[in-house]
Amino acid sequence: ERWKTFEDIQSDSEDEDEENDDVKFLNGIEEIMSNLTTDADNLTLEINCFKYAENRSFADCLLAMFPILFRAVDTDDSIDNTNKVTTAFKPILNTWAPTLTKFIGNEDAKLALLNILELYFLYGSKHAGRIGLDMYTNSVNCEFPEPTMPQFFKAAYPLILVEVLVLLDNESIDLPLAAWVENHNQPRPRDVLDLPLTQAVLASQLESDDEDEEESSEEESD
Repeated sequence: ERWKTFEDIQSDSEDEDEENDDVKFLNGIEEIMSNLTTDADNLTLEINCFKYAENRSFADCLLAMFPILFRAVDTDDSIDNTNKVTTAFKPILNTWAPTLTKFIGNEDAKLALLNILELYFLYGSKHAGRIGLDMYTNSVNCEFPEPTMPQFFKAAYPLILVEVLVLLDNESIDLPLAAWVENHNQPRPRDVLDLPLTQAVLASQLESDDEDEEESSEEESD
């Protein structure tokens, strides 16, 4: 590759700038979160200010925040089975739920939450945020890397998915599961989606959503 056209050089430069922007954004979110510990109101304010300064979306913020919030779970060597994963995950989720819900302001953000939850259980906190920004924000045209997390960790995914759905339902936030499931027709790892329990959770939730829509339609017709 000794000879490159101007377009090639320009493309390489743009890719590098995009990469640097993502690294800067991820590092900025991490710095804010490490300095503010569990002060939810100040954290929300600081991240919102940073979001506007970096011209980022709510979806970007969720993709960056989520893996950092739950880093303590996948980096603790003493957590070596599925039950320990869920036990460690739930209190963190409950603590930070008020902050997360403040960034679920539109359909893109809702999809981002579903995506980053899946990516976290496939790749852990070290890689999930960056892969999420590449695949869903930058629309990088490449294959997903091989999942890196052990099977016992991935097996906790459907259990935590239920917790997230219940938590958001209590906040009157409906996640677009049907649209999200349809998007999984594209090539991507299905390690956590093909778990029988995941399939059961999704089927139950989608059936419930259909029933709610039917009831709503009947009320409108009356």
